[in-house]
Amino acid sequence: MQAPSNFPEIVFYFGSQTGTAEKFANLLDSEAQKIKGIENSRVIDFEEFKPEVFKTHPLVVIMVATHYEGDPCDNTKKAFKWLRDMKKNPDNTFLKGMKFTVFGLGDTSYEMFNTMGKFFNSGLEELGAERVYKYGEGNAEGNKTEDDFNEWRKDFWKELLDYYTRN
Repeated sequence: MQAPSNFPEIVFYFGSQTGTAEKFANLLDSEAQKIKGIENSRVIDFEEFKPEVFKTHPLVVIMVATHYEGDPCDNTKKAFKWLRDMKKNPDNTFLKGMKFTVFGLGDTSYEMFNTMGKFFNSGLEELGAERVYKYGEGNAEGNKTEDDFNEWRKDFWKELLDYYTRN
């Protein structure tokens, strides 16, 4: 597997209460570093979220968990509040040029299943970012999160590399 010469820096953000989203972000980052032609990749904890930096990333992959009944995890609150405020008066060009995908982690035993994943997925698009890979969801009920993640990521690198080969 090789990335095309125009493949940008890829940034993996995670919002996690128990560490699962962080583990997935680090796994994808580790895979990225093994692909010839991907020069820059890194993982950022949403705790370190800075809107002025976030909007400059050309390619963002978000792994974000929902805490309890639809709440952001502790480390995601700042990013959540920023996106919530931006969505009140959406500028559909604010994130123009950014490419993204989201994998949400949740639990169907809660009424507000995967609220944060859905929120970030729709919010980035509303602000002008372009989805380059399908939205995915992991379900902790029945301990299926890892299986759901593996199913979601099965074609992740192929489709992402194909996108940059075509564009």
